Amino acid sequence: MAFAYKTLKVPIGMRRSYFGAIATEPVNSHPIYESPVSMGEGVKCELSITTATASIYGDDVDLLDIETFVGAQADAETACDDLETNALIFGHAYASSGDDASVEISGVDD
Repeated sequence: MAFAYKTLKVPIGMRRSYFGAIATEPVNSHPIYESPVSMGEGVKCELSITTATASIYGDDVDLLDIETFVGAQADAETACDDLETNALIFGHAYASSGDDASVEISGVDD
């Protein structure tokens, strides 16, 4: 039996992108999100879909092919250049006043 992972990359058209932090996660329900924050105009987006494939051979022929979904990831590039928005998206701190004004500060575990 031959077994392999296969990834298909598909470009997706987009004009804008938004981020919404999860506010609460009720039991047996979908998450509730905070108000959306614009990440600016969309530059490009690519959806990568990964599947696991397997083939069973017998008598020199392919007897059975199996393909199952493993995961997917969307990679988006935006025109976001605002440090405060960037800090919100990645969970960093942002100093809007004081000695570190207009500085995005990441933690030691980032």
